Amino acid sequence: MHPGNVKTPPPPRSSRVRLDLLYAFEAAARHLSFTAAGDELALSQSAVSRQIQQLEDNLGAPLFERRHRALALTEAGRILQRAVEDSLERRPTPAAASDRRRCRGRSRSPARRASPRSG
Repeated sequence: MHPGNVKTPPPPRSSRVRLDLLYAFEAAARHLSFTAAGDELALSQSAVSRQIQQLEDNLGAPLFERRHRALALTEAGRILQRAVEDSLERRPTPAAASDRRRCRGRSRSPARRASPRSG
């Protein structure tokens, strides 16, 4: 084989996918809008777009067809959407997890005892 014909393999992709990227994907896929997904997740449209790009880079496949002012899922996007919908439904939302962490840090005030009435 001639050395000029040898193709270098693509860089290895991570086998783990960050959960926040899956939440962004799921919301964007459901709404077919990065803006609506951002509103739901308290992120900017740009942040959602960057997260989707990271996920696509990580998986090595486009998940959305970007059209003028519209999104459509690719075949890979539809497959991933089906895979993550059930999984994410079983997990708490990022906001709920954040609320639980915040609540754990709060101190609880001691319960007040009822004072006996003087008669």
